[in-house]
Amino acid sequence: CDLTCYDNDGGDCAVREATNDSEYTRKGAPTSPSSTAVRLGQEVVPENRVLQANITLTSIAGTNAGFTNTWVADPAFGEFEVYGWGADDVVEATFQFCDGAICGDLLGPITVTAGSGESDCTEGGGGCPTAGTGDVNADESTNVLDIVAIVNYILGSSDFDDCQMDTADLNGDAAVNVLDIVAIVNVILDGRVSSDATSAKVVKAGTGLSIIADGFIGGVQMTLSHDESFSIDLTTKAMVADYRTEGTSTKLVVVAPEGEEIFTSNGAFEIDELIVANSETQISDLSFNDSSPVEVALGAAYPNPFNPVTSVELNVLEPGYVSVNVYNVMGQFVQTLIEGQMEANTYSLTWDGSNVPSGMYFVRAETATNVVSQKLMLVK
Repeated sequence: CDLTCYDNDGGDCAVREATNDSEYTRKGAPTSPSSTAVRLGQEVVPENRVLQANITLTSIAGTNAGFTNTWVADPAFGEFEVYGWGADDVVEATFQFCDGAICGDLLGPITVTAGSGESDCTEGGGGCPTAGTGDVNADESTNVLDIVAIVNYILGSSDFDDCQMDTADLNGDAAVNVLDIVAIVNVILDGRVSSDATSAKVVKAGTGLSIIADGFIGGVQMTLSHDESFSIDLTTKAMVADYRTEGTSTKLVVVAPEGEEIFTSNGAFEIDELIVANSETQISDLSFNDSSPVEVALGAAYPNPFNPVTSVELNVLEPGYVSVNVYNVMGQFVQTLIEGQMEANTYSLTWDGSNVPSGMYFVRAETATNVVSQKLMLVK
């Protein structure tokens, strides 16, 4: 596309509109008459034309983070490819077309992950000057303050405009989440992560949740569902940790936790959404271990004393394995009233003591973490 139009150019823009040539060069679709490929740092300078394209590519995260270079190229090349990037490089590109000393508007920036196989194009000047940098607070520095701002956006505590959205989306996947945060963490830590986690075990308990990993965890994003009495206490051993509860849903983000514990809680919860990332990408090898204690309670037996039948209510507050047995005063087993995997519910249990002598007995409900009992008096 002829992008050399500027004020008082003698009518080139009219020619462009007449040809209706609006297809922009993109990766994988070379345009005539030819294309070129260069290595990182190599200059390509047109020898016989005044018209030139200034192409600046900067890796803002990844293997070559911090690398930047401007290539001066002949637009007649069509496709312009630069080899040597790491597959994890998040590359920001800007373009400016010049005819001698007269230049058009700066185009871009465009941000893309080098190994994604994706491409993009832009038309016109301006755009968001901080796109893909993570500098959402526009203080010309990408740091923990930007992480806090992105966390607040994820939790719904604040909104982003279009430019802030483009700025926060470091990995170029059109979503702003903890994966973009870990890219900033990687910049802040300046590659000092010794070993990224490749797998992790999520351990859920009635008192909270922990993540046991085989290396560095850059961030955790989670959405929980629960009842209205639920409360949560996030770990303080992290770069940033925050949450927001609305009704029966809690969303939390923990950045670079230093220990295994993510939070402690009061009340039952379910995990609706979970993202665990190392310093570069989401960890897909996740396993889960639900070690939540099963809480049970026994209602008062009626009648008591009894002859020979009595009933007792069993309240199972959490689904799990439960057994209810009757024992004599010597602690000897007498009878099983119920046993097995049980859903959270209230059960009515009946014991017929016709085949045992009068005396005191105990009905005992047991789980892996809880035991409750009650005295029974059989009088014949």
